Amino acid sequence: MGRQMAGSQNGLGEAIVDCRTQHVDAVHAIGVALLRPQKIGKMKPLQFFMWLALTSVSSFVIGYFSTGKSGSNGLQVAHLLLVGFFIGFTITMYFVAVKTIQSSNPYLFTRVFMVSVFFKIVLLSMLVFALVKALTLVPRQLAIPLGVSYLLFTVFETWVLMRLSQSK
Repeated sequence: MGRQMAGSQNGLGEAIVDCRTQHVDAVHAIGVALLRPQKIGKMKPLQFFMWLALTSVSSFVIGYFSTGKSGSNGLQVAHLLLVGFFIGFTITMYFVAVKTIQSSNPYLFTRVFMVSVFFKIVLLSMLVFALVKALTLVPRQLAIPLGVSYLLFTVFETWVLMRLSQSK
């Protein structure tokens, strides 16, 4: 009986060592998988629109609370138009970028990106000027909603364009 007990304890010890070895191997495999550089693939349209919706809602919420509940209707309308501009511009840039990625010209994507930054600034300046004149706003009132929307959408657009450029 003593011998059977020793044998069963030895089997239990081997099982524990085997279990620990498998655990260490599993943790190692997970760590290697997480640390291995992942190839960033092409952003699918559904994924793009989900992130765009999240960015838009974030911009609406932050803009709403930054203008205050007592903000004028003109300021709220201006903020909605600004966010609408950024949504439209970002969607346009996504589809243009998808087409330029497919081009055989390796410099086309960079050129389109640089031209889009220029047009974004020009069109946004014209929109802000028109909103200030049409809604009789003080330009300082638009500073926070414009800054928040510009920052959120620019970060999002840059992230999307970088993912698309790496899929080439």
